[in-house]
Amino acid sequence: MPTLTNEQITAIRTRLATPGLDADELREIAGILLADNDAQYSEADYWRESYRLVKGLSDEEINAMMAVRDAAKAHPRPCRFPHEVCLCGD
Repeated sequence: MPTLTNEQITAIRTRLATPGLDADELREIAGILLADNDAQYSEADYWRESYRLVKGLSDEEINAMMAVRDAAKAHPRPCRFPHEVCLCGD
């Protein structure tokens, strides 16, 4: 599944910075970005499932691995995961 290249993203940013964009152009850009988002999530799901099968893990085990990884990394401010063990700096 093709995803947007850095050049395409730069072109979209340039278009968005152009004054006077009309609603049709914004809808077109939104459609491109949503399609890219869908393609990236599909690709991530494919690789996640491949990893799970190769390692012989259950869905619960791989979900637990992802939860531990997310809980152990520092969260950007403002913290979206407020908790007493959060690693966010002050």
